Amino acid sequence: MAIPNWLEPLRGPVKRLFRMAEWQKVAMQHSDQPVPVYPRRSDEPGIRVHLGAGEINLQGWVNVDARAFAHIHAQTTSLALPEFVDGSVRAIYICHVLEHLSFADAKSVIEALHRKLMPGGTLIVAVPDFDALVTVYLESGRNFETIKHPLMGGQGYEYNFHRSMYTRGSLEACLHECGFDSIQPWTTVEEFGGVLGDWSSESLPSRGRAIPLSLNLKALKRG
Repeated sequence: MAIPNWLEPLRGPVKRLFRMAEWQKVAMQHSDQPVPVYPRRSDEPGIRVHLGAGEINLQGWVNVDARAFAHIHAQTTSLALPEFVDGSVRAIYICHVLEHLSFADAKSVIEALHRKLMPGGTLIVAVPDFDALVTVYLESGRNFETIKHPLMGGQGYEYNFHRSMYTRGSLEACLHECGFDSIQPWTTVEEFGGVLGDWSSESLPSRGRAIPLSLNLKALKRG
């Protein structure tokens, strides 16, 4: 059936309305799942692994976690990435995971991740910043409640307990010992193009300002 000429200008807007309705239908069907996060795309080829992804559905990355969310590609309690061949990964992002391990276990994990990275590959790390927590604690009049969960973990499920803390100096030293170079700080906007919704860009209020909670460092595997 031919569309009258006077209705022709409405063809495009009507199609868009129907398309929006279809997207809304899909969104409602998946409303109980984490919203996909689309970081800035990199021109460098290679596998990118989001280790300890949790509820962050990072698109373009292989999401690995111990919990069975719909967006998790590999469910495992191992942080050593046994699913990947040594030297095969371009980048590994691990956000607020290492503090859940002892210092010895965390170093072992970093060494394992170093093996998985290709020469020149990047390890992108975020952990709670102990110096920042001390600052907030002291400025609050030593009110432990202000830093209790960032320091000790949310403790809402079996994996969410902290066993170690880091300063920039201690984390840099550990990365160097595990074979990494070119260590530098990063922000989510610089590294991923925007906020991811994880702990890497969180802050704590103190004396009318926001103090960044996360210590974010990235390092290269020596070529």
